[in-house]
Amino acid sequence: ISAIMSSDPPSISTSQSLTPPALDHAVKKCLAKDPEDRWQTARDVWHELKWIAESPSETGKLAPIITKGKGWKRLALSLVAILLVVLALVSVGYLQRASEDTRTTRFFVSPADGWSLAQETDSPVAPLAVAPDGKRIAFVARSNSDGKDLLWLRSLDTLTPLALSGTDGASSPFWSPDSRFLGFFSGGKLKKIEVSGGPPITLCDASGNWGGTWNRDGVIVFVPRGSAALQRVSASGGMPTAATVLGQGELWHTRPSFLPDGRHFFYRANSASGSGPIYIASLDSPERKLLLNSTDSSNVVYTQGHLLFLREGTLMAQPFDARHLELTGDAFPIGEQIRTEVPGAPSGVFSASENGVLAYQTGTAAAGYQLVWLDRAGKQIGSLEFAPGSPEEP
Repeated sequence: ISAIMSSDPPSISTSQSLTPPALDHAVKKCLAKDPEDRWQTARDVWHELKWIAESPSETGKLAPIITKGKGWKRLALSLVAILLVVLALVSVGYLQRASEDTRTTRFFVSPADGWSLAQETDSPVAPLAVAPDGKRIAFVARSNSDGKDLLWLRSLDTLTPLALSGTDGASSPFWSPDSRFLGFFSGGKLKKIEVSGGPPITLCDASGNWGGTWNRDGVIVFVPRGSAALQRVSASGGMPTAATVLGQGELWHTRPSFLPDGRHFFYRANSASGSGPIYIASLDSPERKLLLNSTDSSNVVYTQGHLLFLREGTLMAQPFDARHLELTGDAFPIGEQIRTEVPGAPSGVFSASENGVLAYQTGTAAAGYQLVWLDRAGKQIGSLEFAPGSPEEP
């Protein structure tokens, strides 16, 4: 096993003169170091071996032997034996990777001195985002001295966060798929910034900072303003176009999040009550599919075959088939006392990468706003409450 994992096997055709050269290719593919380069099922290997057995050799000597009597049986037994060894080695490699993947590391990420994690009461979008490669966390921090919001980066291999200059007033950060850029909202604009350095670049107008998501084709789906459907724009900038259409009784769509295929995405459809179901939509079709019909959570994140969402302050994970776009199991808890930004239809402060790095903030729910009527003597005679970030917010 050690030799197989560290070196390439010798060629079969050089030691067995009647072995078809194509068998070398089949065996090497079975023993590829990268699991993605191997045959994915035993049936794939079976078809390849059947094709080799039924094809005449380059020298013309092998075909009569393998199609008659004991010669074919010997070759078939040899191929089966090789296949069993390969499957055993593949299983060992898979179990070894699975054992490594189940190791859990927990640690805290704190803002720099004099700064605190921003509580985005004007936008129910988590003020943090984990990079798709799981190596960095972006978060919005607020200065304790002047209340200024700024984007910060924290690499998981360092202890000190780094401020991104030019991101004053930033909110609702989201990553590009290659983890090179951050999208964010600031000053009524949708912007992006390269995390390795450089100034922010304005992509288009966007007065609503209720979330954005970025796919591998350079398409960004975002919330353009309050009381509106989602729009899409090129990651290079340009004129936005419609990505969703408001349904009957819907006032605005929020919290878009792409699935791994880069074509389908989640979003929440909000009604006058401020809550609504989670749908799956597509860039290629106006059709949509209901995913969650509850007020549990206004944000949903996909990672490693699971949906993450909030339920009564608890972070839940539920198995999800991203290919067939359907839930496949029961939800189970993975985190408790998650901070929420909107009472009633909670928006959890959490984010996850494609490779399973999870970041979240604990704490109590953020409070809403309240307008109060007073008489001339200062006595309260009425009030009106607003959820943070709602279109009716004063």
